[in-house]
Amino acid sequence: MKQELKKILELNHTAKIKDFVQVKTYASYIKQNDDRGEDILLIKKNISADNNIIALVGKSGKSDYIITGDFNTLCYLSFFLNSIWGKVSILPKHKFEDGQGQTNVLLIKNTDIIRNTEIEPYCILVERIISFLAIYLEKYGINVDNHSDTIKRFFENLRNFIVMELMMPQLFEKNDVSIIYPWIKEVNLITNPDDISDSITQIFTSLFKSGNPLMENMNKMRLFITQFTQYMSERNG
Repeated sequence: MKQELKKILELNHTAKIKDFVQVKTYASYIKQNDDRGEDILLIKKNISADNNIIALVGKSGKSDYIITGDFNTLCYLSFFLNSIWGKVSILPKHKFEDGQGQTNVLLIKNTDIIRNTEIEPYCILVERIISFLAIYLEKYGINVDNHSDTIKRFFENLRNFIVMELMMPQLFEKNDVSIIYPWIKEVNLITNPDDISDSITQIFTSLFKSGNPLMENMNKMRLFITQFTQYMSERNG
């Protein structure tokens, strides 16, 4: 596992958001785009680490800021920015400790994002699952009130931990733990990846088997949160 994962993570590189997409205020976007049928990423101005969603991909809608680019890039940005670490990264530095505040076009443009073409498709699937969960649970008659929050929280934590590993792989290597690697293995076992509902069913079936590597590593992650929070504070200080 170590060598295979290390080879994948060696493809990590940092890029500012402005280097690969366009970021505009909503008013500026509307003024310059009469035909609004393209894929866009809607971003909220008011940010809180406790908010579930600050970024949403769509073909229409109104928000404080609009990001334009190719569809897969927008989906990955949505995944990254909706993580706890993504949310605080677009805040002013002095607001990081608070975990809430207002962002702006300049802050968004200059935010550093970890890119990795090998890993990004697996990140996008996490975001798709989170978006589809409520529909899935209702479709299969699962008691939404009793179970949806727990299941959704699992995938939100999965998103947070994947971003955490992308940003700080040395911490994971030092502690001989990975979230990215077992998640890649889970996804690669999916027999019908184009069917999101069937994909979720297969993932659930695998996750709840005894000794599942992803579940075991997810349970270990609470041990590293303090270290990562300290790292983020120093990075944004």
